[in-house]
Amino acid sequence: LDNDNEEGWEEEERAARRAVPARVAMKRIVVKDLPERPVEKMRRDIASYDAEAGFYRCVADRMASSAFPGVPRPLFVHASSPENLAEASEAQLLESSYIFITEDFGDRKQYLELDSARLESAFRTLGRVHGRSLADPALLEAVSENGWDRAGYWTLDKRSASEVESTQAVWERFVTGFREEDPDLFARESVQQLGARLAERAGIVDRALRKRASERPCLVHGDCKTANVFFDSETGEAALIDFQWTGVGLGVSDVMYLLLSSASLEVLEDDEEVTRLLGVYHTHMTSEARAAGMSEEDVETKIGGIKELVKEFKLSILDYARVVLGYMWQNTTPDRMLSRQKELGACTHNRSIPHALWFIAMVDRLVDEFNEALAAPS
Repeated sequence: LDNDNEEGWEEEERAARRAVPARVAMKRIVVKDLPERPVEKMRRDIASYDAEAGFYRCVADRMASSAFPGVPRPLFVHASSPENLAEASEAQLLESSYIFITEDFGDRKQYLELDSARLESAFRTLGRVHGRSLADPALLEAVSENGWDRAGYWTLDKRSASEVESTQAVWERFVTGFREEDPDLFARESVQQLGARLAERAGIVDRALRKRASERPCLVHGDCKTANVFFDSETGEAALIDFQWTGVGLGVSDVMYLLLSSASLEVLEDDEEVTRLLGVYHTHMTSEARAAGMSEEDVETKIGGIKELVKEFKLSILDYARVVLGYMWQNTTPDRMLSRQKELGACTHNRSIPHALWFIAMVDRLVDEFNEALAAPS
């Protein structure tokens, strides 16, 4: 944009022109030009684009004016989709289109995997966003009205009953294809039945997360993976893009997803480092909530201590793992996983066999831990 040629402009015009940044970012979606997909998936995707439009129209500007960290200021939003999305025909769905223009983040970079330093930066940003939104009921109301009541694409209410029911069948095909990658792991009876074990506990996990989210709701990004996080080239500060699945929920679900989808294997295999990073997030969320005016009593009830955060972190993993095993891995083979090694938009467990094997062993342990907690006297 040429901001220099202002001769003959009225003062208001010059001021408006200067307010437009020299660089912008644009996201354009024309549904009929996207790869072919089942109608119900198309319907769900359009709902997510509508949610992103609502976020930019009604939430992001408010956040920018309140100096929220790491969220771009919207400049222009176009959204065209059927008024009654649930009843729309395939032809009507295909006519949907969107344009989002936001300020550009400048000289920032993305990374295929995140090491401890970049995870810490991202967790600082998430902690500040979550902490400040916890102290802003009006913002949360705007998020709920214009985004998702529950953030994230993997929550049980957004998945079909048939997907949950078929989790074990999909998992058995995966086990057959990957057995040679780690024979000892896949020889375990608990691992062979992992899909069924997750599906059977889906309702219990979902209810527990709903209850906890109602007690300490905050603004949750809902798709916080490395493809949607940019890092400042000089300061390393993290910023977020892509708000299709943004809504109200437990903040730790963003932390869980970023770790499981984007962290290096070195970080994931180091339990002490993961615990330290969770502490970094908890510290920044708590301090930001206090800075935003939250009382100590509310900090205690709406945030709680690190032990409670770890419990919610593990519950969130069980919620997410069901979708990995029952949906993401339904057509996955070792060769396909290897072919996606450099695919930024793919989660690490979908493009790295070592990550996938770590994920399976970790979830197997967590289900055992969850069962023991259920069996323990209250």
